[in-house]
Amino acid sequence: MATISTDTDMISEQQIYLTLSRNLPNFKATSDLQPVNGGNLNHVWRIKGSDKDLIIKWAPPYIASNPDVPLSAERIHFEAKALQLFDEGNALDDLGGNTVRPPRCLHFEEELNLLIMEDIGMAPSLDEWLTDNSAATAGKKLGKFIGQLHRQTFANKQLSRRFRNLDIQQTRLEVQYNPAADYAMQSGAAGVDFNLIQSQTKTLGQQLLKEGSCLVMGDLWPPSVLVRRGEMRIIDWEFSHFGQPLQDVGHFAAHCWMQAHMAPSKELKDKFQKLWILFWKHYRASLGNRIIELKQDEVMTHAGAEILIRACGPFQEGYLYEGHKPGSRSIMQAVQKAQQFIESSQISELWTNS
Repeated sequence: MATISTDTDMISEQQIYLTLSRNLPNFKATSDLQPVNGGNLNHVWRIKGSDKDLIIKWAPPYIASNPDVPLSAERIHFEAKALQLFDEGNALDDLGGNTVRPPRCLHFEEELNLLIMEDIGMAPSLDEWLTDNSAATAGKKLGKFIGQLHRQTFANKQLSRRFRNLDIQQTRLEVQYNPAADYAMQSGAAGVDFNLIQSQTKTLGQQLLKEGSCLVMGDLWPPSVLVRRGEMRIIDWEFSHFGQPLQDVGHFAAHCWMQAHMAPSKELKDKFQKLWILFWKHYRASLGNRIIELKQDEVMTHAGAEILIRACGPFQEGYLYEGHKPGSRSIMQAVQKAQQFIESSQISELWTNS
């Protein structure tokens, strides 16, 4: 049997199996619950079946990998609602077709904060996949999908009411934007304008608490994009929010830059740069005249804040800069680049002197 924590706050195996039997009675399990590693926010399991396999996700009222940090379990309600938008007959059922889409939501047990989804198999994340594949198709498909997501949901009052994910935005303000200058200060980097970083990131964080303009995925980085047989599945929609498109664009920009910065070869570095260029090109084309809604200076500020929290903040562990000490060359370069982004007003400057 799979081992589930005995923590009294933890969901039990019995609750999971009972939920399966009540709501997916035709599912015949052929394995125990198998923990899926790699996530930080939630507890995730895979269970194999005679006809199909399932992914089961449970959201505790804290960060699963760090139980001392509270986080609203409402996040998984937003993920379930986002996945359901892509069901046949719903608002986004035609977006991306079968080529790019989230996993299918098979059942959501609201009272338990338990989400059951299709299992797409052992697909590599976008950064892993890119090692042996071309960036051309991936950048085009992903940019088009995110552009269409933003365009089709602009000024949608119904979605605005359903996706007011303020708990997540407040957490981002407190964990990412407000302390960004502190993270930069801890890095040991010289010549950094901490006052500028503090002013720009805090202002952006406050602005993002206001009513948004479109539905955003909210956590668009390579590990949230799985690639298999030419198809993409975008996972982990807990941060989905009726907010500003800058968060998706700035987030992906920051991660493309970080992946390129820490790439072990020039070939892989060039792939991540190309991935971004093609994403941005096809995103703009899909967004059309709505591009005026995208404030490029705020895109760059978010990108800078994301680099800081990953390179020298609490999200360093488990990612590209893990183990890199304050004052090291890689950390100083990342902090200097983050400041350059925060000072910038143009996305075209993303790769300047990279």
